[in-house]
Amino acid sequence: MQATARRLSVVSATSCARRRLIRDVRLTPMPDMPSIEALQVERLIAEVMPDASITTDSISPIHGSWRIEIIRDERRFAFVWGPMSGFGGIDYSVPSDDVFAYCDEYLWSLDDARKFLSNRI
Repeated sequence: MQATARRLSVVSATSCARRRLIRDVRLTPMPDMPSIEALQVERLIAEVMPDASITTDSISPIHGSWRIEIIRDERRFAFVWGPMSGFGGIDYSVPSDDVFAYCDEYLWSLDDARKFLSNRI
């Protein structure tokens, strides 16, 4: 009976340590991940598409991830950012075969976001 209890405590301690390690790793952004604030992207959208409707939502306040939906002339776009997922643009008018894709196009800067929008005007 004591051996079983010892095994369980070792497994339990290992599982907790692993969970703690995984949680710590997931909260650390990748070194080459662009750090872009939603407000910066909102300003860019207002500059490039002043007549667009913009809605910003928090995906995960813990991680600081966000999503910005853009509607202009019946076309829908979105920008998403997460510390582990990256920064990306989505064009809902382009059909996608991958329903689990994070975004249509990964972006690495605000200049990339500007090009993404400019190509869709």
